[in-house]
Amino acid sequence: MTKRTLSIAVISLAPILAFYGLLTRETVNLPFMDDYGGILGFVGRWSQLPTLHEKILDPFASQHNEYKLMFANALYVLEYLTTGHVNFAFLSVVGNLLILPLYFVIFGMWTRNGATKEQLFLFIPVSWLLFQLQYYSLLNWPMSSLQHIAVLLFSLLTIYLLSRDERQTFYIALGSLVLAIGSSGNGFFVIPVACLMLVQFRRLARVGYLLCTSAAMLVFYLYRYNFSSSQAHADHSVVSSLHHISLIYSLSFLGASVARYGSYVPAAILGGALCLVFASAIVDRFYARNPAIFYSMCFILITAVAVSGLRSDLGIAQSLVSRYRIYSNLMLIFVYLYGIGKFHSAGETHRRSPDSFNLLPLAASVTLAAVLFNIGSNYAGFKLLHARTELTKQGLLRWELNQPSITTAPGPAHEDPVILRQRLSGNYEPQGQYLMRAESLHIYALPGYLLNKP
Repeated sequence: MTKRTLSIAVISLAPILAFYGLLTRETVNLPFMDDYGGILGFVGRWSQLPTLHEKILDPFASQHNEYKLMFANALYVLEYLTTGHVNFAFLSVVGNLLILPLYFVIFGMWTRNGATKEQLFLFIPVSWLLFQLQYYSLLNWPMSSLQHIAVLLFSLLTIYLLSRDERQTFYIALGSLVLAIGSSGNGFFVIPVACLMLVQFRRLARVGYLLCTSAAMLVFYLYRYNFSSSQAHADHSVVSSLHHISLIYSLSFLGASVARYGSYVPAAILGGALCLVFASAIVDRFYARNPAIFYSMCFILITAVAVSGLRSDLGIAQSLVSRYRIYSNLMLIFVYLYGIGKFHSAGETHRRSPDSFNLLPLAASVTLAAVLFNIGSNYAGFKLLHARTELTKQGLLRWELNQPSITTAPGPAHEDPVILRQRLSGNYEPQGQYLMRAESLHIYALPGYLLNKP
């Protein structure tokens, strides 16, 4: 390994180590929000099912709000069968670690024909944009990470495998598609994207196989599906989401990386700019040069539109919530790779020395911006993550001591507005019915350190 390659590896590895180091400090074996019903409630009910048939079917038929979280449910059951209890710290680690293979999937998209030293150098900003705590609320929270990060991993993996246009990888891609749909409902958005890609490759027979697999998953997904489970709409209808699609919400969702949590205007402006770049990529026939990255951008755009239909009734500020920002971060990454790849291809065509770093000034500037973005995001995100952890501990301690809920107590004078909104929404209020049932079934017990118990 040359000194240049070693330097690139060290610079790329630094944000990954910092990211997981900070997360480790705040990883606790405590439930938070949806973890109560979605994990404790689910595992408690599953453990009491009378027949093997019901136990096999339930993880795949159970519904949480609008979603069937088959992948996450299967992991909960597997942990329970292996250890006899639920450990939220372990599940959090599993969810957080899914970002690593997601990173390598993007790396594979970028270096699809083999990695050169220059490509490795140009890829450095990706690790700094991806491994940061701006989407802190998605992390150290099993119900969230095992849904959103998992669906992103398996969706982009499916697109990457299909882009290789090989028989062997096609069948693996079908399995990845099943996992994407089983992780979250937006895994279905891979289907139109994948069909377009296969039509581009003139693989019409494979389109048939993919549609058959998709139809089977759709039938399975709709089995015992509750269409009146919407959290945002007054009529609670999931179908009515089609009438609530919002362009501004979609744009704000795409550009949330640059916005504070109160103002959506900067996010909407960036989202519009990203859409213009995508339009330029279409005109530039980027789908022919790098279909994996192009169709990954398509998937994120479709997701942005769909989320606006599901959540826009909650207000435009909902598009800025932390757990959604990983989609914006990924869109920034793909736009960067499109742009730098275009310059790189032009340079390869005209220059004489293949080892000359003609893009060094531009790439160095982007890397510096990504590093500063990462540091700022980690600083703000870690403070919010730490506050969430401490408030979760306080809420559970109050519950054990039969004290009033933390949501009824005033916070500090200069409490962060994000934490204030979450606290007043009851995000740190334990749901006693799930805790007591889980303790009675010996599925979960609160850690002894909450009351300094042995």
